[in-house]
Amino acid sequence: MNKRMLSILLSALLLMALLPAAAFAEGNIVVNLGTVRAGTSLDLQMATTESGTATLSGGTLPDSCSIVTEDRGGSAAHYLRGTPGLAGNFEFTLVVTDTIEVPAPTPEASEESESSEESESSEENESSGEPETVTETVTIATLTCSLSVLPAVPSCTVQDVDCFVGEDAKIRLQASVEDSGTLSYQWYSNKIRDNVDGERLEGKTEAELALNTEFVGQSYYYCVVTNNNNGLTETVTTPAVTVTVTEPSITSVAISALPTKLEYTEGDTIDTAGLTLTVHYSNGMVVTDDEGFTVSPTKLTTVGTQTITVTYQDNTVTFPVIVKEEKETLEGIAVTALPTKREYKLGERLDTTGLALETITSKGNHSPLTGGFICSPEVLNTAGIQTITVSYEGKSTSFTVTVQGGEKTVQKISIETLPAKLNYQVGDSFDTSGMVLRVTTDQGDELVRSGFTCSPSRFTHEGVQTITVSYGSQSCTMELTVAPVEDKPETTARPTEKDTEPSKDNDRPDSTPRPDQRADRASSTMLLVIIFTALVALVALLAYLYVTKKDDLLALWQRLTRRGGDQ
Repeated sequence: MNKRMLSILLSALLLMALLPAAAFAEGNIVVNLGTVRAGTSLDLQMATTESGTATLSGGTLPDSCSIVTEDRGGSAAHYLRGTPGLAGNFEFTLVVTDTIEVPAPTPEASEESESSEESESSEENESSGEPETVTETVTIATLTCSLSVLPAVPSCTVQDVDCFVGEDAKIRLQASVEDSGTLSYQWYSNKIRDNVDGERLEGKTEAELALNTEFVGQSYYYCVVTNNNNGLTETVTTPAVTVTVTEPSITSVAISALPTKLEYTEGDTIDTAGLTLTVHYSNGMVVTDDEGFTVSPTKLTTVGTQTITVTYQDNTVTFPVIVKEEKETLEGIAVTALPTKREYKLGERLDTTGLALETITSKGNHSPLTGGFICSPEVLNTAGIQTITVSYEGKSTSFTVTVQGGEKTVQKISIETLPAKLNYQVGDSFDTSGMVLRVTTDQGDELVRSGFTCSPSRFTHEGVQTITVSYGSQSCTMELTVAPVEDKPETTARPTEKDTEPSKDNDRPDSTPRPDQRADRASSTMLLVIIFTALVALVALLAYLYVTKKDDLLALWQRLTRRGGDQ
């Protein structure tokens, strides 16, 4: 009996020891693990219990992550470890369980009548000091965990670009992320070195940006890099990139082909045909040019070996030529002083008194020429400006003199400009003011404004009148329309000479309306103005009455229409 009581007492003590663990198991612990970046290695402690192992019972862990329980000297620490690659919000449930041994259940009092063999067996067990136990799995705790995994922030590297005009150049962006996201790009240009408020470059969505290097100067660019991970995004803006475009500089100039001609005579001009330069630039470009240079000296005046300097955009190179001595030869003659007599009559001989000449040699020397020259013609038989040719040893020069001829012979006349007055009445005299004649003589054409006669000089009847203009032995005609005394119609005069040329200086004047016609037009205009003013005043009055007396006018109209209907 005492042994049975002792067993019951031990069982009760074990059950009391398990009560705290059972109470803990009945609770639900909420654990917020916070926010992490995808691609980051996790070592998050979720909870610590006295014992037990945590296992996933619901929800989804972040990819590449697992639950780890470690013994911490009498307690169990539960961790979430791994490196998630996908972004998102994760919720999962963990259950902490442990396996314990508890005493086996004791027989009830009603079972005291068991067989003696069972009693003996129990007594043997009691006498051994080891009561019977059984193994049970108990829940220590339930953990409800949450974790936010954000996309990784892209890592970007860009560098400034220095290039030359016309060169193929690019901005190369090096970008990466630590998670499983996908990167996208959008480039912007800016007016200053800054990575905000730039202009979006449509279609520029690659990691490399091809540059326009057509113009010298600086420009600025930046890129917005976006990490797209499982529906979530994370962006980063690169620093501003400075692109500097410059002209390549010349590093060296060399002669790749000498000129074809390398031997000259004193006084010759250098001939650069065949001269070719090879030009090296700072960008590695090599150009062959046979035009874009200058040479000095251009005229070779030093006998012997002479050095020619070739200049190409402030860069110089030289080559030698051989200059041989040249015998001085006559290149030409020139007039240094005209003759004293410059005007002659027909048939006179040329007088060279005062004429001074000089010779010009192949070396550029000038010397006075005192004799041995010939002037042609010697007898002046042509009226007008006469050219005198001076010849000396195959070279020549010239000067001019004036030869006066006899009387001029008038060959033809024509009306160059009509007279100022063209409107006449019967009884008026013809007025030649403003009339200009073109007179053709044997010595050329000239304009004449007086010295001619006109017939008739007075108009005795109306209608078309022919005016005959005479100068010397030649004449021409023009026509006028003469009006009666009481009327002055518009009159048009026309020259009748077929070979009359129209004047380039004066056009035929427009005819002027008669005073009575002007008066009629003025009266008509005044009448139209009066009618228009009256209409405007009438419209204004009607508008005023409509605005101010609208109701009265409507009432009056209704009464009038009603009376008309009654009738």
